[in-house]
Amino acid sequence: MQLLKLIIVDDERIILQGMTTTFDWNSIGFQVVGTAMNGEDALKLIEEELPDVVLTDIRMKKMDGITLMERAKAISLNTQFVVLSAYKDFEYAKRACALGALEYIVKPVNDEMMETMKRVYDHCIAEKQKQAVFDRWKELLVDNKEGFGAYMIEHYLTDELTLDEIKANYALFTKDEVEKHNYTVLCMDVDIVYKVKEYSEFSAKRFALFSYVEKKIKENYHMWAYKSPDGAGIFIVDLEDHDKLYKLKMLVDNVRNELGFDVISSVSKAFTGFEGMRKAYNQCLQLYSLACELETDLEYNVVEEREEENRYPYERARRIISAMRKNDEGLLKEAFIDFLSALGKSESTDKFFLHQLAVHAEQMLQETYGLNDEVRTRLQEFYGSLFKYSSSRLFHMCYEIFLYAVKARKDSIPYGDEQYYNEYVSKACAFIEEHLDEEGLSIGRVADEVHLNPIYFGRVFKSVKNMSYKQYLLKQKVERAKELLLTTDASIMEISCAVGISNASYFTKLFKQIEGILPSGYKEKNA
Repeated sequence: MQLLKLIIVDDERIILQGMTTTFDWNSIGFQVVGTAMNGEDALKLIEEELPDVVLTDIRMKKMDGITLMERAKAISLNTQFVVLSAYKDFEYAKRACALGALEYIVKPVNDEMMETMKRVYDHCIAEKQKQAVFDRWKELLVDNKEGFGAYMIEHYLTDELTLDEIKANYALFTKDEVEKHNYTVLCMDVDIVYKVKEYSEFSAKRFALFSYVEKKIKENYHMWAYKSPDGAGIFIVDLEDHDKLYKLKMLVDNVRNELGFDVISSVSKAFTGFEGMRKAYNQCLQLYSLACELETDLEYNVVEEREEENRYPYERARRIISAMRKNDEGLLKEAFIDFLSALGKSESTDKFFLHQLAVHAEQMLQETYGLNDEVRTRLQEFYGSLFKYSSSRLFHMCYEIFLYAVKARKDSIPYGDEQYYNEYVSKACAFIEEHLDEEGLSIGRVADEVHLNPIYFGRVFKSVKNMSYKQYLLKQKVERAKELLLTTDASIMEISCAVGISNASYFTKLFKQIEGILPSGYKEKNA
């Protein structure tokens, strides 16, 4: 274990001696390199030893802990402070925390102090490791500025660097006005169908796609290329200004024609600066996930719309519910991480989002299977905890409940997936049959009836019926019309309205398209 240098400061000799000798500092990673009974002596020690951590009392006679912290900053920016205070000195403690104190310990000290100091040790070690990475980056900078920049941007976009860190480190090697440029993100991959049907050619197609796209982008833009966890190509494109975005869209449109195979892609809007780069990255990945479901290309409009900060993130929540339907713990974890990015607005808003999510999950379980007594009890406990705990703790509670629910579903699947989906579609078909006379019976309304997302329902329906929802709906309208033609004396107009088609001319055309004969001819032939 790496030992960190620790200085302990307190103006009461007995307390100082007790803290120094009573506790086993080495066991939690600290080496006491000095003690002091006032701020002035402590300041000299800090200058001599450059400690990693100073554990100091706040109220001292010659120089209090607040002044010590302020003056120590001029000596060692890397020294961290933990402050000791009695309850009555809480205002001092708040000032110390505002100055950057890592922790606040209330006297009298006890074994809980060691738990606090363990957290301080872990924090300091993590910061040292991060600084070591920065130092290695700076060594790489001498030989490879471009690679260094790309490496940092990748870590920034994946939340391993903060905004301040990327700005500070990027400024080390370039004077480019990054914050004034506009960025968009393109995500692209070979259609996954090739991986199933033509596995031997899939890798070759991927290589050809990424090479072609990277070459074409570099002809017009500065860019950085990465890979997503599932291997899709991610291209961060520096547009400089919004007007150059159209060329990138033209490139995407030409890919299929140039390469001769299908691809799935998404393009974000253009955003400004490093913050805009991260926003474009997250937006593009969300859009790409949806594009994969729709099996098409998607893009946002160039003009940035005002986001509604307190709007419930339905799309992210839908991904969580979808993962639970599939009993897929891996997808559930990914979807929860994605949902986390929608939190952070405020405690009350975050709790509202989590409450809504839990309600939607419970409704899904109620409508399908897996809502056993244990899951129901855990959900009720979660609802009762909404006003007791922080949103971060509630987030983890919710995730653990959903994981447990997935395991419960796996243990209680009453039939195979095929029969499971057939029951959804059977229920949908019964609803369609009942409402055939309605004009504009949308896929969204039918999907709501069976409690599925419209996009997901459309794919399930097509998989089971081997035809799209629209094709099935129109076919059923014609089947109902055939029955009415042979069993009633209703006119073509009346039959058309009876199957939810107000335009008799369109109905006649549709009937002939499906049956190959006009309605009147069908009636004569089968009379």
